[in-house]
Amino acid sequence: MEVAMIVMMLGLLMASFLAGFRVYQAQRGEQMTTRSFDEIEEAIAGYVAKNGRYPVPMAIRVPNDDPAYGYSGTQFNGACPDAHDKVCRTNSPLAPSKKVLIGAVPFKELNIAEPFVYDAFKRRITYVVGEDLTVAGGNIPANYVICARKQTYSPTYNVESCATATLQDIALISHGLDGTGAYTASGKLYRACSSGGTQDENCDFDGDIIDATASKAAGSGAQRNDDRISFDMKLNPNLWLQQAGGIFNTTELQVGIGVDAPKEPLDVAGNIEAEKIRTAQICSNDGSNGETACFDPQLIGGSGMYCPARHVMISVQNGAAVCVPMMNTLTCPAGQYLAGITAAGAPVCRAAVAP
Repeated sequence: MEVAMIVMMLGLLMASFLAGFRVYQAQRGEQMTTRSFDEIEEAIAGYVAKNGRYPVPMAIRVPNDDPAYGYSGTQFNGACPDAHDKVCRTNSPLAPSKKVLIGAVPFKELNIAEPFVYDAFKRRITYVVGEDLTVAGGNIPANYVICARKQTYSPTYNVESCATATLQDIALISHGLDGTGAYTASGKLYRACSSGGTQDENCDFDGDIIDATASKAAGSGAQRNDDRISFDMKLNPNLWLQQAGGIFNTTELQVGIGVDAPKEPLDVAGNIEAEKIRTAQICSNDGSNGETACFDPQLIGGSGMYCPARHVMISVQNGAAVCVPMMNTLTCPAGQYLAGITAAGAPVCRAAVAP
């Protein structure tokens, strides 16, 4: 009897310990997966800032000993998933004319450590992105092609429709503890996408995603969904990009500094301080004379402006020297000195001051 009591007490203690350990394990898994999401999102943001587009996913099944491992895929196929060297390319659930690319995170291209592209269960995080956004000059971030539906519980489970869902341009998916639809670090399918729960929507390669975070429970049966989703990554358009050792503005609009309605590619209200200014032409600010209001800077920089022999320059007009013939002699009467030359080329004489 005493032995039975001891065994029962040990069983209760063990059950309590296991329950607590599972809670700890779940919380630890949440933290590790969140850390991976944060690293990936930060790397993608940097990639967009540098390249003006999102990266193309890596093929979800590429083996980790393949030369293509860690890099964006270059081949695409609509039969998803297909051969290991192809990225899934499927229609958007929001607009069939738009395409969604689905694969793994190209961590080498993003320059992040390999462990961060796995979730807490050492499986590849799925990366989903609109195809148009992977092309330089794509409409970032207003090209939403991913339907991100929420699964809630209050007091019963409910999944919103795409008509009311938040639209996204990118998504990262951890396929949870049960690994339904997940791929291992070596590129092998961990568990087929056939749990019968709502999480199957996250592994059927169609750009329609169900996030059960708000339900506060994984659910069971038809409501089974222990996936973790991150899709709050809509990036602002990057106005400045780095390329070929410099930076440039990506917009086709005029840029104003202190000017609400700039009229030129760069319109500044105020002073500009510089050690040197290199310009092709100097122009009048009123533009009333059109092109004739501009002239080459070398005309006043010591070269390019001359008068014929026996002529003198009296002014600059329309970017050219105005010259008049010199008089045969430039002399002044006795007791005067030469002080200048008139517009007609005659000497300007002044009376000499007695010492």
